Amino acid sequence: MNKYSNYLAAAFCVMLAGCAGMNSQKREAKDASQVISSAEASVRAAKLGGAASCAVTEMRLAESNLQLAKSNLEKKAYGLALTLGRSADSNAAAAVKKCEDARARAKAKKK
Repeated sequence: MNKYSNYLAAAFCVMLAGCAGMNSQKREAKDASQVISSAEASVRAAKLGGAASCAVTEMRLAESNLQLAKSNLEKKAYGLALTLGRSADSNAAAAVKKCEDARARAKAKKK
């Protein structure tokens, strides 16, 4: 192989690595967007279910994590956006569960 072949091979490897990185970043962005969309739906459903009044702390955490997730998505910090989105979703689910448990206790108490 001559000197130019080596340069060509090196350039090809760099190009392949760059393409792989771009695909990975696009995948992370897509994953983070999907998790955030799911978290938005969970927070909205929790609010509609009355969680804002019976699980105040959990709802505040859900809303705060959701806002931070969106902010990090805009900053292209996809890993952090993904983590915060999942946390927001989890907090919203915890709020719903707390309210359901409180309603079940209140119903059992009436009997």
